[in-house]
Amino acid sequence: MQEVADLSELRTGSLTIGSSRTRTACFLIDPLVAFHRQYPGIQLAIKEAPVRTLEEYVASGTVDFALLYGSSLRPDFTSVALCREHTMLAVPKAHSLARAHAEDKAPGFPRISFAAMSGEPFIRLQPTRQMAEVYEKLCESSGAKPQVIFEANSIIEASELCAAGLGATLVTDMLVQSWRWKEQAFFFELEEEVEDRQLLAVCSKQRFIDFLRAD
Repeated sequence: MQEVADLSELRTGSLTIGSSRTRTACFLIDPLVAFHRQYPGIQLAIKEAPVRTLEEYVASGTVDFALLYGSSLRPDFTSVALCREHTMLAVPKAHSLARAHAEDKAPGFPRISFAAMSGEPFIRLQPTRQMAEVYEKLCESSGAKPQVIFEANSIIEASELCAAGLGATLVTDMLVQSWRWKEQAFFFELEEEVEDRQLLAVCSKQRFIDFLRAD
């Protein structure tokens, strides 16, 4: 965000960012605070929405840019790479799998196959969320048939329910490292191959030009 401000030389005005609740909480909080301290004359706003809605916001100019993944960018969008998100598995700390690995001394997180989730209470994301597609692919590749007991609207919601003991869920390393946990779950690396997701700051080319020309 500092690079954008330096380019546009904005001292007053507004900046609207499209994001999800998870990316706002885990990625934007500290940069927003730092940005405001350096550019106090710029009014900041965040519009939170699912990925498909955020793409519409970018195309229409409703937001100056949005945090999106690089899997299906439209040709009229331009982007800046920010970071890569790695998929992990979370289970309640009282879960038998967590207890079995609690004393592991090896560095990093223990590894486990998603097949271990067969028959286990599981919190998946609603079909409109990209993590729901990751879940389906993991079920297919591992043969796992979890017992879905709840469909969450966000990874944060699913993670909080997991930490409270409701069931296992999929998370990202960004959430593991950056979320301000009330109570933490137990985390595993997955043995299955799951492609990392590239997080991008995305805007339409014309909107980007307009932003750079703003007074």
